[in-house]
This record gives sequence, C-alpha cells and structure tokens, in this order.
Amino acid sequence: MAFKGKIFKLTLNAKYVLDVLKVFENEVTTLGYTSSSKSLAFQSDESSFYIVLPYRVTG
Repeated sequence: MAFKGKIFKLTLNAKYVLDVLKVFENEVTTLGYTSSSKSLAFQSDESSFYIVLPYRVTG
C-alpha cells in the first residue's frame, strides 16, 4: 500500500466500499480525494471509476 498526501480521517459506509471492490477485477485500486468532506474516488483501470460519499461525523 502506498500513500501520498496529508493524513486525514474519513467515515464511509462499509457496504458501499465493499460493493465497489467486488466489481473490480484488478488487484490494484487507486483512491483519490481532495479533502475529508468530499467524495472518495475509486479507480481500478481506465474504464472503472466509482464515487463514494463520506458521512459527516461530529466530535
């Protein structure tokens, strides 16, 4: 696993993340984000691109 950028906390619905990962056929998945309050982009190859929205958590 490789990580580039600032460390952040993100709360996602695990079911949505697992649904995305189930359809990917490649072993390599790229995650893209701009901030902890924005959507998280999952990309497995050039034709597979999925967006998962985070929960807002207080505290």
